[in-house]
Amino acid sequence: MKTLFFSATGNNMYIAKRLGGEAVSIPQLVKNNDYYVADDKIGLVFPIYFLSVPKHIAAFLAKVELECGYLFAVMSCGNYPGAAVNQLANILTKRGYDLAYATTITMVDNWLPMFDIDKQLKGEPKKKIDARLDAIVRDVESGKQCVKRASVVARAATRLLAGQYPGDGMCKSYTVDAHCNGCGICVHVCPMDNITIADDQPLFGDTGISCLACTHNCPQNAIRAKGEKSKTRFRNQHVALAEIVKANK
Repeated sequence: MKTLFFSATGNNMYIAKRLGGEAVSIPQLVKNNDYYVADDKIGLVFPIYFLSVPKHIAAFLAKVELECGYLFAVMSCGNYPGAAVNQLANILTKRGYDLAYATTITMVDNWLPMFDIDKQLKGEPKKKIDARLDAIVRDVESGKQCVKRASVVARAATRLLAGQYPGDGMCKSYTVDAHCNGCGICVHVCPMDNITIADDQPLFGDTGISCLACTHNCPQNAIRAKGEKSKTRFRNQHVALAEIVKANK
């Protein structure tokens, strides 16, 4: 089994690790121009952005060639998944793929313009993440067939919010405070190669996706996001910084 994952702050890497098999970084596949993946089971693990399949994931799915007997997906969200499952199923159907199983899981939301990370962490036990993951692992191991379609309300919510995702807009508004020491971690965790270092300061380009990997993983907590609700930063407790670097650089 291969699990293809995208992870900025570790949530989806943790899901991929829990699922077992070989965890394969989507950013690495893209950067290596490697768009053929084959195994008995293939999983897609990524976050939901604004109740939708992220555009960079959709772009990857438009090119990747998948060969497997069982295709499944697990998508994380901070609160409400909207119709992301519908979107994913439709994307894959257009490519000629049959999605056997798709589900969502609620985890800590790292979207700084909207959520206070301290409050998110305080509420994390209520989400019963590991119990939910245990159930998902059992489903995948058994080859469960289940793609639950979204309600009319969920589809409407996704249509309403999908166009509001800022794309590279977030990183254009970042500021870097005096704590920055030019270490370059932000460069290495960026899945889009959108950051360079000049005069010991990060410079942000035009290919960002507002995944927040750079600001959440900054060892100095020096990258500030406009309108952020919290100075606290988040990385999944089961994932090391070195793993994020390895997956995204």
